[in-house]
Amino acid sequence: MKTLLYSFVFILILFLLAFLGLNWKHFKNFPQVLPTFQAKEVCSCLYVSEQGENYCRELVRQWLPSATLIIESEARRVKARAFGVERSARFESFKYGCQLE
Repeated sequence: MKTLLYSFVFILILFLLAFLGLNWKHFKNFPQVLPTFQAKEVCSCLYVSEQGENYCRELVRQWLPSATLIIESEARRVKARAFGVERSARFESFKYGCQLE
């Protein structure tokens, strides 16, 4: 019984490693997706939806509580930093919304 359990765990680990190996190009980009999403979402919340800063911070904090947000009101730009990656979004107009930089 114990040998069967060890065999099952070993096979499961092999499948997991094979899955990661086949999809590595998607997994390596994952840390870049979160701050990009957060910068765009906060920019849209602040400048397109015209919500308050505290509301927008709390709204996005649900998904990524550890990120750092820098809001540049004069430039209408939002920068987000998480996992060592910094991304920014800038408000263009009400027609086009916020664009990633």
